[in-house]
Amino acid sequence: AAETLGTFLMFVHQREHDSKHYDDSLRKAETGLAKNTDNDVHGALLVVMELLNHPKKLEDSDTDTKLSLSMAKTLRDSMNRKFRDFAQCILDKKSSQTPLIQQAVITLIP
Repeated sequence: AAETLGTFLMFVHQREHDSKHYDDSLRKAETGLAKNTDNDVHGALLVVMELLNHPKKLEDSDTDTKLSLSMAKTLRDSMNRKFRDFAQCILDKKSSQTPLIQQAVITLIP
């Protein structure tokens, strides 16, 4: 699912050159983490994982380098502003009894 989001974001980046999908994904991840249902939390963790990895993918992409670097910086700045909130939410989920959430948390913690 996270890879599909990454593919979608790359496709949108190539077509629209706009950060609205990143911002929307970020808001939905925040909402999912706040809902506290296993499906919402797991989905939100996957989105956070992809949004953390996506700037590097943009920097390595074959598309317009100047635009890709600009979008990578925009997304990195957005994630940096939310870093402490996301980090706390992720750490709060580390004791989850749901294996998929445990796996996502382990993957997100360096």
